[in-house]
Amino acid sequence: MPYGETKVYFDGSHYIAIPHTERPTKRRPKPPEEIITVTETPQETIQQSKDESAVTDDVIAPIPLVKGNDEQVAEQADSTPQTVNDSPKNERKTTRKELFNELYQDSLSVKKSERRKRIITAMLPYFKDETETAYYVDRNLERK
Repeated sequence: MPYGETKVYFDGSHYIAIPHTERPTKRRPKPPEEIITVTETPQETIQQSKDESAVTDDVIAPIPLVKGNDEQVAEQADSTPQTVNDSPKNERKTTRKELFNELYQDSLSVKKSERRKRIITAMLPYFKDETETAYYVDRNLERK
């Protein structure tokens, strides 16, 4: 037994030597963050679409089922008005943590409870349910 590397204690009447040991396990690395795809619409497009929706309401008319010619059904399908989503959407790949940090920076000027609600509603599409989202947001708010 190598006595040079022992810890020696005195318990009042005896000397106790404990041999040197190292931690048998290493620290476990953190798992890598999951990469998510965030779709954003530019602010100008959002405002324009709100203005346009107030002026015109495009409604898709249901196509009546007609027994008989398939050509008549095809012609009716071509003649019905269709709504087209012309607004460009930006897609980017990021992690949940980076998205949380961006949303947190955007909502620094509001109260804590309002900030929490905004972040939860913005991050809800990237989680399974609302409780998981709330847990993640609360944990990261404590971190901040």
